[in-house]
Amino acid sequence: TFFKRHDFQVIQAENAKKAKDLLNEIAIDIIILDWMMPHMSGIDFLNELRQQHNTRVIMLTAKGDIDNRLEGLQAGADDYLAKPFEPEELLLRVRAVLRRGPQQHETRDNQQSITLIMGDKVYDTATGRLRDGDKMINLTSSERALMDLLTHYCDKPCSRHAIAQACDISGDERAVDVQINRLRRKIEANNRSPQYLVTERGKGYMLKPDSILSSY
Repeated sequence: TFFKRHDFQVIQAENAKKAKDLLNEIAIDIIILDWMMPHMSGIDFLNELRQQHNTRVIMLTAKGDIDNRLEGLQAGADDYLAKPFEPEELLLRVRAVLRRGPQQHETRDNQQSITLIMGDKVYDTATGRLRDGDKMINLTSSERALMDLLTHYCDKPCSRHAIAQACDISGDERAVDVQINRLRRKIEANNRSPQYLVTERGKGYMLKPDSILSSY
């Protein structure tokens, strides 16, 4: 009711099966996902969702400690909000996550496109797409925002604080580390020995692609 008053179209799913059916039928912009659901937990649903969809997700749960927040982020949530909360805060978080969405990647006339080459992986800032040869790799809105930010600072370190502010990552610095590690698994051949998304000790994180192509 609150979101409808703020001009959102809202669809409810009482369980994971209903949610899966809706995702196959309707284009969903963002999911507010409860951790505690019948038959399948929200975290299990999110793990399955990320195998096929990059739909934006805010995890909503009574589990408020840092380990649970990090588990939600590791599974692919774009943001996390613990109960109890004010509806206005959830609305602000939804709008923040939506601002990171695909609409900012739509190709426009005179828009500069930057393409990063990282081994077999290619990332295009104009479309927000990551490819491995002919295969598309799904990126969440948080991962796209992080890639765009690090592309802007390419070959220069970006601090955890700057990443958290620019990408609307809530929580402490560990939440930023979780997002970085999740992205590394998608762009690195060996995320434990990163070649392209590297750590600059005491300074932050930095992208070091093999080459950078710019066009309009």
